Amino acid sequence: MKIRRSIVAGYLILLAALFSLFLSGAALNNLGLNYSADAYSAGLKLHPYTLLTSAAFLVLVCGRKALGRCLQIRQFRTAVLGAGILALIVLVKTVVGDSQSMGFTVDTIIAAFIVAAALPLISPLFAARLSTIAFLFLIVECLLAMGEGVLKVNLIPMDVWYGSYFRSTALQGHPLNNALIVVTVAVALQAYARRLTSTLIFCLTVGALLAFGARGALAVYLLVNAITFTRFGLRSVQQVLILIVGGALGAIGLAWFVFSGVVGDRIAQVGAYDDSTQTRFQALDILTHLNWTQIMLGNGSDAIAHLMAQSDVSVVENFMVGYVLTFGGFLTLVIFYCVYRTFKTFLIDVPAAGRRRLLTVLFVFVCTALTNNSLMTKTPALYLLMMGLWWVRCRSITHEFSQASIQVPGKAYSKIQGRKSFGMIANQ
Repeated sequence: MKIRRSIVAGYLILLAALFSLFLSGAALNNLGLNYSADAYSAGLKLHPYTLLTSAAFLVLVCGRKALGRCLQIRQFRTAVLGAGILALIVLVKTVVGDSQSMGFTVDTIIAAFIVAAALPLISPLFAARLSTIAFLFLIVECLLAMGEGVLKVNLIPMDVWYGSYFRSTALQGHPLNNALIVVTVAVALQAYARRLTSTLIFCLTVGALLAFGARGALAVYLLVNAITFTRFGLRSVQQVLILIVGGALGAIGLAWFVFSGVVGDRIAQVGAYDDSTQTRFQALDILTHLNWTQIMLGNGSDAIAHLMAQSDVSVVENFMVGYVLTFGGFLTLVIFYCVYRTFKTFLIDVPAAGRRRLLTVLFVFVCTALTNNSLMTKTPALYLLMMGLWWVRCRSITHEFSQASIQVPGKAYSKIQGRKSFGMIANQ
């Protein structure tokens, strides 16, 4: 029996998701593979999830007929164009001698475009399996983070100084990388989760963020959940009571969790404006030292190191500043536009309620990333965001069909027939 290529690609992406969630770059470094170093040296330089995703992409597009079918999908064309533009930018930077600062781009950005191109070509049934893998990851990741916070022991030791405050490293190594990935996965899973499941995700995520000491991520996550819970509570008189009681109990429990220091003491014991906050403002100060050529065309790794030393900054914890420094303003706008167009194609044919959920996931990701340097390093954060948006999209469309079938069965069938552009697969 002939196995369809879309099924093979689907299982390759599932395997890639497992590697991206459970095997961090820090773990590869500890295995002696020298994964995170930018300079050329022996060892693995591309993460397995990038290699597996590329293999899935090739399985889908190899062959004239298969490629022709893929090109009929708008999501595929947009994402492939984004990947091509990013690859060209990296090539140009390499030619002019800036390759050392480009080491993160393939795993962090280009892999995200590749998976965005491949996902619409496999069966939407794989979305449910991806969400199951993500849910298992969230449970393991958060419990591990809280366990590290209680025991004050890191599973993946990091050569980073955090002052006198312990911060968990869990599965993804750096605390900020963990925080960005956890909030992205959590909000995507909560989009269509049942009430009890969503509450469990919320409790696990808050506990993990406290263990990571990620104030920005915690503030954004709590804000979004508070708004969502308030909207739920205002739907009826009975739910208003749930809002009042649940809000009060939640606030008390959260306050105790934060100030008790059970799983992490950094958030409770540092001020609103401290050295970490000052570093973020100093990163913005770097831009004032750039001339117009540097602003538009970017800088090499040596020039960036000099600018950081000039502003007394050891880490740029704002990915937008980091991108302007590395790529320049013009190419940064090009990259952002490619990402925006790829996100926009995920909204095609999605009902209004589903769009709100997709935009919520995107909002949490962007706001968290603005207080985070993860997107300037090798991280699966953007890659996992693409997966999260895809399974929310699949769930949104499935939910619309189920609602329509209850009300007008014939209309629901016509809607399904009219959505041939979604989930189209290359079978040849």
